[in-house]
Amino acid sequence: MPHIGFESIKTKVLDVDKNFSWARIMYFKDSDFNQSFDKFAEFVQKCVDDSTPPMISVPASGKSWHILTVVGYGDKYFLVYNPAPHIITSQVPISKASIQTALGAAKNLQDAATDSLVLSRKSG
Repeated sequence: MPHIGFESIKTKVLDVDKNFSWARIMYFKDSDFNQSFDKFAEFVQKCVDDSTPPMISVPASGKSWHILTVVGYGDKYFLVYNPAPHIITSQVPISKASIQTALGAAKNLQDAATDSLVLSRKSG
């Protein structure tokens, strides 16, 4: 897929692959957060509190993006798991300010949110 993103991952993989039938899958566009990083951060923290760690996309080198899973947080940081172990070998704190700055620069905005994909186990 030339323009892979969370929305296409949801619709073309997660929604149709029976291996994910256990999951409740929620996709949120950055517009769902009204371009507000603070609203986005609140959503991420609520997901962690609800034991549904969200995956977030963050700018990487060049014009690419990378996916991190947020597994905890503090006042000024997200505790993330990076699926690229050669870059980060375990859970590490990344400042919310650095994520906000990177997202804003990547989207050429003062205050930017990002899309998010949340998987949680279906109840019942």
